[in-house]
Order: sequence, then C-alpha cells, then structure tokens
Amino acid sequence: MKKNKSKRILTSILILTFCMLSVKLYSQTNAITEFGDNIILYDNGTWEFKEIRNLSETRKNPKIYNKPNASSFLLKSKKANIGIWLNNKKWGFEKATNNADAEYEFNFKNGDVYAMAIIEEVEIPLETLSSIALETLIEASPNARIINKEYRNVNGLEVLFMRMDGTIEGIDFSYFGYYFSNKSGTIQLITYSSKNVIDKYKNQCEEFLNGITTYN
Repeated sequence: MKKNKSKRILTSILILTFCMLSVKLYSQTNAITEFGDNIILYDNGTWEFKEIRNLSETRKNPKIYNKPNASSFLLKSKKANIGIWLNNKKWGFEKATNNADAEYEFNFKNGDVYAMAIIEEVEIPLETLSSIALETLIEASPNARIINKEYRNVNGLEVLFMRMDGTIEGIDFSYFGYYFSNKSGTIQLITYSSKNVIDKYKNQCEEFLNGITTYN
C-alpha cells in the first residue's frame, strides 16, 4: 500500500512519540515521598505530583455506540478473538511494520490521520491499561495528559475511551483511543495525528473506533 513521503514522515514521528522516542527530551524519575505521595522528578530539579496527569474519576457515557453501516469489512486479529469493522473506502490497512507491538496499522485515505491496533491474548484491567498507555506516552512527552476519559458501550462491549494530548519538538499531537479487555483478549485501538488535524477529522476517527468488536 503506497503512501507519499510526507505521510511516511508524519507517521514515523507520531508512532515514535507514542512508543519509542522517549526521555531524550526530558529525563524523569518516579519517586514516593515520605508521606506516600507518588511524584515525578525531572533532571532540572523540578517535580510534580504524578496523579495530576490523570482524571480522578472515570464517568460512564450513557450513549450507545454502534459501528457505522458502511463499516462492513471485518478485520480479525490472529492473536485474540477481537476484530475491527472497517470502511475500507475510507481506511487503508496493513500488517504493522513501524511499531513492533502493533498487529495492524491504518491510514485515513482523505487526510493525515493514522491508527494502530495493539492486540494481546492476556486480559488486563482497563484502568491498568489506561495507566500503562499514559505512562508510555509520558516517556515521549513529559507534558502528556489525558483530556477526556470515559467508559462507553460500543457494539455491546464496555470500552474505555481516552483522548491524550502532548507536545514533542514543538508539535502538538493527539491520540483518540479505545481500550478493551476481557477473556477474548486485549486491544488498544488508537487513532493519532497532529492536534489540529485530528480535531478536523474527529468524527471520522470516532467512526473508525466504533468498529471495535469481538468474535467467536
């Protein structure tokens, strides 16, 4: 599947910020104070409470979400009984090559928006999964934060939705993701791009995410 050079560059930057690019920008150390508070120490001598990066409570959205009718192609994982209903007129996909942890990578055909599916056999509590996702992103962007976090009913599944924003090398970026886990396995289904672009295509990102499903 062909992509132009600019798309390849943007894809590489955004994947690296999420998975690899790391602490070269700002090294940090997790620590616990004598009062039991979790804090983050930075190499410039500053610190902050770790908890302020996350939301204190996770609300449940009463809306029922379903896959769009146009998402009629079921892409199945080979690792777990989890799949994604795709509208392949809007989204292209291929086996992941940029991220060793992902099974599939996706590209929106009408804009610079990308996605990945990280799928595992193991069952992981959703709050634990969200913490892992945020801490991974913080390694690349120390100012990364959760903008929105809520439980949703999507195709009959309880999933955790998170929007995470951050800045790296002067680029503001955003991730919209669904996180789901049960006995079928675990999936992190994530759309991502620069902040201005993902805001423009927010509806298309949510349509893509609403394709999450399980199968027997």
